[in-house]
Amino acid sequence: MGPMLAYLRDHGVTGLLEAISDEDTVRTVSEMDKTGTLNMRFEASYRIGKPGDVETAMTTLRRWRSQYGTAHVGAHTVKFFLDGTNEIGTSSLLAPFSNGAKSVEPAMTKEELAGVLVKLNQADMDMHLHMVGDRAFRTALDAVEIARKTVGAAWKQRVTFAHCELIDDADFARVVDLDVTLNWTPHWSGGYFQGNEPYLGQERHDNEYRFQPVIAFGGRITYGSGTVSKQEWDRSDPFFGMQIAHTRRDIEKGLVSDLIRKPASEMLQLQDLVAGYTRNSAYQLRLDDKAGTLQKGKSADFMILDRNLLHTPALEVSKVTPKTVIFEGRVVSGHF
Repeated sequence: MGPMLAYLRDHGVTGLLEAISDEDTVRTVSEMDKTGTLNMRFEASYRIGKPGDVETAMTTLRRWRSQYGTAHVGAHTVKFFLDGTNEIGTSSLLAPFSNGAKSVEPAMTKEELAGVLVKLNQADMDMHLHMVGDRAFRTALDAVEIARKTVGAAWKQRVTFAHCELIDDADFARVVDLDVTLNWTPHWSGGYFQGNEPYLGQERHDNEYRFQPVIAFGGRITYGSGTVSKQEWDRSDPFFGMQIAHTRRDIEKGLVSDLIRKPASEMLQLQDLVAGYTRNSAYQLRLDDKAGTLQKGKSADFMILDRNLLHTPALEVSKVTPKTVIFEGRVVSGHF
């Protein structure tokens, strides 16, 4: 845990959400913070497998906050997988799989998910939903709409949809209308994962990973790493992810792919990527009152880069390196 967090910190990360946490991890980061070695903000989450698990999740998160919570360690987020992956045919799609595989229902109905959201809203907790298929995406939007209507003016939850690989055109504007945050893994933008064409067919395959319409509507996108092993550490570097999302070209062992992942129109702009890693992420994690932007009254969290990111050639963005990382006004990596 320590080396991975140090790697992230050296690459400019001063706050993160761990999408699936266990108690040992929460205990460890709490101890690190108490001994002055964490030097970032850490939000833990608890994964549920069905609607009936939400009570256990809320109880566990409250206990984690009571036992391990610090000024920098929080636990307010519930995680749920609404479907699986496109690569093995476990995603929930609006249209049938192209290879005739059996269709997959969302893991909760919109009514069940709305009920969970209402309970979390009452408990001042937030929801982080995994989804890749366009049917799962629409089901989640429908659930948020039902929950918001049920709660009315008391709605205060910050709901995040993670991955969102396929989005139907009819649903882009609803993201903004329902104030949902979309969390994308930018280093996937160049085609890191292969093999979903048999399930999706060429047309759907060539229309994955579309977030420009949401940005154009004024929606909120955040970015994460999606890495689970030491072998993928380089992909957790925000600048590595920025380059791939900006070019739609993967990087493997330092080599940039010649293949541009379709649609090329979905190359994200650096300004939007920076916003997603900073102010938008601070909002998602309820840190926007203290982090995400540099302004009077907020924490002095920033970094000094070795070059001007916004003037860096597209195929060199991954080479951008923080010379100094500042957290709460203290140098936590590098030097002046």
